[in-house]
Amino acid sequence: MQSIQHCFDRSGTCSLVWTRPSNPDEAAVPKAFQAHKCQTVNLRSWERHAVHQCIAPIASLADNRHYAPLQRQFVPFRWRVKKSSSSKEKNFPLAAASSRRMVPKASLDADLSEQLSGHRKEGSITKVALGLAVLVAADQALQSALPNAALPSALVGCLLLTSALLVIDQASQPFARDVIAFFGPATEFLQRWLPLFYTPAIVMLPQVLRSIPVVEGIKIVLVLVVGLVTSFFQAGGLATLVRRLKPSDRLRSAEHMPNVAPYTLTELIPWAALTAGAGLVYYVAPTLAGSEALTAAPCLLGATVTGFLLSAWLPGPLKRLIHPSLVAAALVNALAFVGGQSLGRGWDSILGLYSTGGIRSPGAADILSSFIGPSILALAFTLNRQKKLIRDHLPELGVVVPLSALFSLFSAAFLARRLRLDPALSASLAARFVSPQVAAPLAPLIGGDPSLLVGASVLTGVLGSNLNRWLLSLARFNDPVARALAVSSSSHGLGSAALAAKDEDLLLFAQVAYTLTALFALAACSTPVVAGQLARLAGG
Repeated sequence: MQSIQHCFDRSGTCSLVWTRPSNPDEAAVPKAFQAHKCQTVNLRSWERHAVHQCIAPIASLADNRHYAPLQRQFVPFRWRVKKSSSSKEKNFPLAAASSRRMVPKASLDADLSEQLSGHRKEGSITKVALGLAVLVAADQALQSALPNAALPSALVGCLLLTSALLVIDQASQPFARDVIAFFGPATEFLQRWLPLFYTPAIVMLPQVLRSIPVVEGIKIVLVLVVGLVTSFFQAGGLATLVRRLKPSDRLRSAEHMPNVAPYTLTELIPWAALTAGAGLVYYVAPTLAGSEALTAAPCLLGATVTGFLLSAWLPGPLKRLIHPSLVAAALVNALAFVGGQSLGRGWDSILGLYSTGGIRSPGAADILSSFIGPSILALAFTLNRQKKLIRDHLPELGVVVPLSALFSLFSAAFLARRLRLDPALSASLAARFVSPQVAAPLAPLIGGDPSLLVGASVLTGVLGSNLNRWLLSLARFNDPVARALAVSSSSHGLGSAALAAKDEDLLLFAQVAYTLTALFALAACSTPVVAGQLARLAGG
């Protein structure tokens, strides 16, 4: 059976809530909408609760076959329908309307965009600031309390927060929802700007690369490509074996994650203006703020954000090849070169102001990097949101994630040793499969360079996003879980984007998998056994 409820408000907006029948073939959604003589349909997915999960029309409302569920559950969902204003439009059949009108943009969640930018909900900026302040304070407190801990403080905090959320959820689900709702805007903010926080490592990468010979650079690329392919087939093959031992009909439904709001011109213009204005101030009075680093920080910070935002306007094919961090790094290094020439100083001296490592006189890189710890803490909310998915697929995740992470670590070190790569470079490439946000704190644990490891991680993700479709067709992994684990274990989030075109649930499962892979690699490299074995293997 199906039920349709509707009500028109004063603005002529009709809100429909429809309960989908258990048999999809019996659905009569087009007839229901035509009965109301509606002109346009606009999907509003800002309430993604368990009883309001949405489905999106792919082509025409006149054909039920074009309905693709975003969630694999037949549950109620909510539409917002605009009522026709003229009598002619009232008699105009909905099925004959253009598909461009009826199909929402899947890449844009308008309400989330307005919430993040502070244009819609009053006090949303305050909510982001409060949640972010708590996460930053917690990260700083953990760093002070655990200066010599075996595990990184951010990882300890993530594990503690994940456990606390599980305990709170068992004790009082309403209170758990309140806690998650409080940190929701902050976690969405961190997710939206996450690539920006590890961009400083990419900015400093040219200083590392200029001392590497061309032959060594070719070996590095070879290690990354071969490592990607071997990790892909190892993880996918192991996942296929586990799935055969534990048969399952299909991938269990994942809790939908909010879409990341697109970057806009209204965000770009202020940051570009800040770059120009602060650069002029630094040129006129380099020590106005008490030190050169503090005076130059607004200019260099603005240049980093401006370059990052400019990547949103790259042509489609280039977006798959050029990561936003690379655009930001190119702009900052170009600005450093121009600024150094105008001041009669070297390019590297300006970059020295970009990253000082000091607390009293931080540079732009130090400000941005300070958000990496809170972003790792925020992973606890991602894992908590997908706890049902993790529980349903615990055998696959529990076996494939740790074994694939260890295989990727030691296989890359072994390959680098066989190619006679420098031991310091070999250590930096061992963890190239983890997400960039984890690569920065992981590098010192294995004796690697943070800039080189983050750069290797970004390049691995770019390679994965371009090669994973071909690898998936070559490997013929038929099981969806095996495909998701193969991609996520070899090329983290950037490579997992190749799964988005076919199945959103698959992409969400891959997100959980590469998050767990990165956290496990961080924990494993914190142990003396794994770190020592990697150092011995890389050093030959």
